[in-house]
Amino acid sequence: MRFLYTIILLLALPVLALLFRQEFLDRLQPKLATQVAAALSRPAFSGVKAELNYVDVSLRGTVDQPSQREEARAAVDAVPGLRCREEDNHLQIRPGITGTLAGSRLTLTGWLHRTAELAEISSWIQELRPGLEVEDSGVQVLPHVIPQSISSAQELPALLTQLQGVLRAKASLKVTRGNDTFRISGDLPTMKLRQAIVLAVPLGGGTTPLDFSELRAGPYVTAAAFADEEALPPLLSVFLTSPGAQSIEARGQELLIRGYATPSMRDRWMTSLNRFPERITIIAGFQVFPSLYHFPSYKPQSRLAADKVKGVQKSLSKAVIQFENGAVTAAPTQAAMLDDAAATIRDAGAEVRVIAGAAPLANETADAARSRAESIVSELVSRGVPAACLEAGVFEPVSSAEEPVARVELLVK
Repeated sequence: MRFLYTIILLLALPVLALLFRQEFLDRLQPKLATQVAAALSRPAFSGVKAELNYVDVSLRGTVDQPSQREEARAAVDAVPGLRCREEDNHLQIRPGITGTLAGSRLTLTGWLHRTAELAEISSWIQELRPGLEVEDSGVQVLPHVIPQSISSAQELPALLTQLQGVLRAKASLKVTRGNDTFRISGDLPTMKLRQAIVLAVPLGGGTTPLDFSELRAGPYVTAAAFADEEALPPLLSVFLTSPGAQSIEARGQELLIRGYATPSMRDRWMTSLNRFPERITIIAGFQVFPSLYHFPSYKPQSRLAADKVKGVQKSLSKAVIQFENGAVTAAPTQAAMLDDAAATIRDAGAEVRVIAGAAPLANETADAARSRAESIVSELVSRGVPAACLEAGVFEPVSSAEEPVARVELLVK
């Protein structure tokens, strides 16, 4: 009888196992699956799929960050009655790389599958923006990261989209005068435009040294209206070879230009500015003077000490000789002013150079203005001023709210 019970029990075991298995599949496993789903309900685990094999859980799919891979496994392993071992964790990590740019130093952080991928990214960075110093010690190489090909991609991988944004720069141009040197800096969209600018200025015959060391260019720079290859180089050629040029600042659709100019010089600048597209906003900050000798930035050629030059300039600024209408010689009432001016020039010494200049009135020719200037030179020579110290010149008329008067000015040359 005992033997019979044993036989019956052995025959019943598979049936009982099947019953318990079916009970697990029908009732217990759905509850466990619900608990697993709850454990993986975080948005960070939206790409994770769990497979239950009785009490063992396998994870497949993708996560965005390395830490989320272990977090997903730990969350499932914490469900009572289940386990998720490391060998059951088949989650892959999406590759990610970001960067911060400080000056010319780019610091990379992120995670990749292979060291070779980091080399490909570094090569891509140097191609997009040459000259950057790249610090990549913050990039992890992990076996569970999805492999990513950079060099063979037909289009920019999504992996590099954020990094491209960091490397992008808005087009800009800044020209400033300082210490007898023009410094040209900024970022231009193409090397062709940069080269055209570098070549354009010497061809214009400029004498002021130019520093292009901080003028960069490359495909990392976005397009801008001011960066016009047909308009920008000619403008710089005309502007930077003019003695009154001071500064240019350009960004996007705006160009701000400042300088001291004579009327004819201003007209040349405006002709160059008119070559730019209509969509660009031009802000012209020009101060217009009758001659370059009036410019605040003018440096006299007279070989005198700086303080002595200032003294002569101050004294001669009072010597504005008035003429009666139609006259080419100064009125007798101007004699005292001429005496003082002659004394100032004689006292300055033989190294001083002074220009007597007159601007033609609206109904006059340049010859009439020159005649007035020459008459003042003659008056000064008659008062003992060496002729070699004097020069007659014609200035340009400048619009003024005051009624124009025939006159001659004396300026240190």
